[in-house]
Amino acid sequence: MIRLSDRARTFQPYRAARHDALAGLLLDANEHARGGLREHVDLAETLAGLARYPDPANLRLRRSAAAAYDVPTEAVFTGNGSDEAIDLLFRAFTDPGDEVLVAVPTYGMYAVQAALNAVAVRELPLGADFRLPEGALDGGAAVGSRARLLFACSPNNPTGNLIGRRGILDAARRFPGLTVVDEAYVEFSGAPSLAREAARAGSSLVVLRTLSKAWGLAGLRVGFAIADPAVIAVLQRVKLPYNLNAVASAIGVRVLGDGARLDANVGQVLCERDRLRIELGRRGLAPLPSDANFLLVPHAGATELVQRLASRENVVVRDRSGLREIPSAFRVTVGSGDDNARFLEALDRCLA
Repeated sequence: MIRLSDRARTFQPYRAARHDALAGLLLDANEHARGGLREHVDLAETLAGLARYPDPANLRLRRSAAAAYDVPTEAVFTGNGSDEAIDLLFRAFTDPGDEVLVAVPTYGMYAVQAALNAVAVRELPLGADFRLPEGALDGGAAVGSRARLLFACSPNNPTGNLIGRRGILDAARRFPGLTVVDEAYVEFSGAPSLAREAARAGSSLVVLRTLSKAWGLAGLRVGFAIADPAVIAVLQRVKLPYNLNAVASAIGVRVLGDGARLDANVGQVLCERDRLRIELGRRGLAPLPSDANFLLVPHAGATELVQRLASRENVVVRDRSGLREIPSAFRVTVGSGDDNARFLEALDRCLA
């Protein structure tokens, strides 16, 4: 048998929502219920040019993202989802045997990429309110000599809350490596992004953004990293030459100039998020406060409930049981009004 590397032999890949369900009422992956491209987008020029390779620098898309996020173009990296930026940060800024800090509980991709790159994970527990307190790195007790990256997700997945701007900035000042802030859900929070702070020369912040959530384009696979231009130059150097296809890039340019689209998408989620939270409360459930487009709902029999919803009702939510702080819970994406009504009806039958 062909010999595998030790990392490949023991590696446990990330299990995405679409590994488990491709059909039904999908409220498991924090997608936007009214996303996609419902209007005509003229791609004639792009399609006619598909015989040629795209621009390796992705310059048009980087300029559009820079305008949308109010940062310089040279401070923007464009990738195949923000997951590509996470992957490249490990490749460019860690070596096997190094460590990364991860504010937990959080998105599983950071630990998956650490394992794939033979990098150890040191957990940095969030507080009881799932926020990162100022002084979390006091005395350097949590920081080993080989710590290279610190990952924090805000709003956090799966808890849904902003973890605290002051705590993040305090950690970035104290941490000797790069502090990576995943802002995939920030548009739903009403809070200012840290993108402009990250884009400054000499900054140790890296901010991740995406078109998958508020923009409603998860299938496009377009994400961004915003950082000191020197950091972005490294990511540009180590990425694959043609990491984004021409069609995805052209659509990204088109939608980033449509602020009204973003406002409408976010407004719909905020309205339905409040209604869904109230309706769950009426059923005796207590979802955590959310600044994102989903709710984390503690429930003693969450795993069984998730299975009943899928098998009996063809309604798919995400089982998030196993968190140290909340042993049994499910996460539900905020859908359209019709989606949420169908979910609640199915929930009532499964709880009866």
